[in-house]
Amino acid sequence: MKTTSIAIFFCVLFAAPAFSQYVPDSSWLVLREEMRPPEGLTPLGSIKIGDRWRSDCNYEKSIAIAKEEAAQLGGNIIKITKMQHPDIWSTCYRLSADIYYAEDLSVYRRLIQVEADSILKAMLPDTVSYALLCMYREYTTNLPATKVHIFIDGKRIYSALNGLRHTVRLSKPGKVKIWTDIRRKLDFNIEAGKIYFVRCHVDHNFLAEIPRIEFADPYTAVWEFLEQEDHTEFFKKEKKDFSVDDIYR
Repeated sequence: MKTTSIAIFFCVLFAAPAFSQYVPDSSWLVLREEMRPPEGLTPLGSIKIGDRWRSDCNYEKSIAIAKEEAAQLGGNIIKITKMQHPDIWSTCYRLSADIYYAEDLSVYRRLIQVEADSILKAMLPDTVSYALLCMYREYTTNLPATKVHIFIDGKRIYSALNGLRHTVRLSKPGKVKIWTDIRRKLDFNIEAGKIYFVRCHVDHNFLAEIPRIEFADPYTAVWEFLEQEDHTEFFKKEKKDFSVDDIYR
């Protein structure tokens, strides 16, 4: 799979419920494998989150468990040293991490937020009258063929495939419903000039495959989004027909 190489410095904890809009948690900082640990801070210890025979193994749950264990060590910074995605050996996200504590996390955010902001501004200039919905499914060897269908107000706007990303313009502001499971519709208020990132997953138990989406923090999701292959370019390369609207409403 083709990836985009970007110097990555910033990530905020995303530990919202399984199907909800992102609610920021300024009391935690999670750094991915590619990110530098804070300078001048002493690690408090290390943690390892395995599958532990868990049935709820998605990314958010694994990060939430890491947060609980980090808190027991007195930390508020999780520096991931190894992240394992679901594969043929396990359906769980598994990770190893070093734990740090910083009295003022905003100091670290201010130092590195500039680069992420410049990318977001390039994606959506201040002068536009629409919003962007950036949808992606991170590459995994777990259930790679399963599609995650995304609907807004009864219209399917995209089917997320393994390791692909796609952007849709939302040209009309207002409240809508978004979902991938009709039993769990999410209220979504579209505001012009904003970028919304939707992370797609496929969970499964012994009986069924379960598609799932959640809104992700832009400062986490922008890196994950750009690491996936562009939907349009993928299908051009494969010489397959495809039809995806780039403007909704």
